[in-house]
Order: sequence, then structure tokens, then C-alpha cells
Amino acid sequence: MIQKLNSDKKTPDNEGETDGMRFRDLCVVLTLMTLCPLAKAWAPWRFIYTADSRSESPSDNAGVNVAILSEIVSEVLAQNAEFLCFGGDLCVGLENQTILEEEFLKWRQTVQPLYQAGIPVYIIRGNHDEGDPAGTTAWNNVFKDFTASGGLNYGLPQNGPDGEKNLTYAVAHKNVFILALDQLVTPNHGKAASPRPGSTSNWPPTLSPMYSPSAISPHSR
Repeated sequence: MIQKLNSDKKTPDNEGETDGMRFRDLCVVLTLMTLCPLAKAWAPWRFIYTADSRSESPSDNAGVNVAILSEIVSEVLAQNAEFLCFGGDLCVGLENQTILEEEFLKWRQTVQPLYQAGIPVYIIRGNHDEGDPAGTTAWNNVFKDFTASGGLNYGLPQNGPDGEKNLTYAVAHKNVFILALDQLVTPNHGKAASPRPGSTSNWPPTLSPMYSPSAISPHSR
């Protein structure tokens, strides 16, 4: 079973930004497919996908809509979801890397109950999460593995291509495959690639050489 949470409380969006533009900016490709061969049929299970937890302004809870994000966290726990997939625009962002790091920390602190419960949190950057000037310093400082120092693992699967580790990644979970493509380091992933066999379209891109079969494996925290 797939659970998608849609709150009736909305966070502000960019004026003039279309759904298609937002999808390209967030660039979360969530590929749901049967992993075969399957040795058994999976019992019903849930995950939650949502996105955009920006507040009204950077001064409002460090750019994070804490009230809505807290509701999402509570729903993940209440629904016994096996992971949360978050499609970007974590915060207001569009700031320098120092301020952006503070906003990411506020987001992580709000989602902390999921990390503490061992529920994977799979996130991808939206255009608001890039910073101005653009960079990955804040992202990688906040969303990384702290287990060596006695903390938790806030990092993402490290199976992405060179230059996009902790940004682009793939996860296989039971009968679901998740491909998260960072659109900010490499815009339009696969656009210049050869068409897929039997198709004249360059989208979706082929997984090779971005991923090898051995790289796409269940991710454990």
C-alpha cells in the first residue's frame, strides 16, 4: 500500500511557478516497480511521500513550516510508514550556506523523531535548497552520518555517481525502487543520453552507467 499525505494547509509557492516547473526543480523520480524475481508476495505496507515545508519567511522558524512538518512526522509514525520520501524545498533557503545550514538544522530537528525511531528519511533538494551562491556545503554538513561520534545517521545512500554523492541515489525497498535525481548539480539528468530501446524519448534515462546492478541494493541505516 502506498500512502501519500496531502495536507489541506499549504505553504507558499513561487508566483508563476507551474506544477511542471516544480517537478523539474525538485526532480524526484519515484519509480515504483516490481523487483523480480520475487520469492514471495509482500504483505501490504506503507510509505509517505510529500514535499515543500517552507515557512512564510526566513525569520519564521528558520525558514521551516514547523507546524505542518511536525504533523507529517506524526502521520508517518501513526501510519506505521516504513520510510518518508521528501521531494525537496525543505526550507525557504535561497540564502548563503551559513544561513541555509541553520535552516536545514531546523528541518532535521523537526524530523528527529523519525531518525530516532530508525525510520529512513529519503530527501532530495529542491531549488530553494541550493543556496545563493549555489553549493552543497550546508546540505552535506547537516545530512551526514554522525554515528562515528555517537550520533545518528542523517546521511543518504552513497551509491550515486561521482560528484553527486549524498545528492543523487537509488534505494530498493521490498517491491519498490526509488531513484532520486538531484537536478541542481546535473540539470535534466539523461537528456543527452541515447533513447531507450524501442523509444525515441530520452526520458526516463537508462540507469547505466549512472548505476551498476551492484550499486542498487537495499539501503540500511
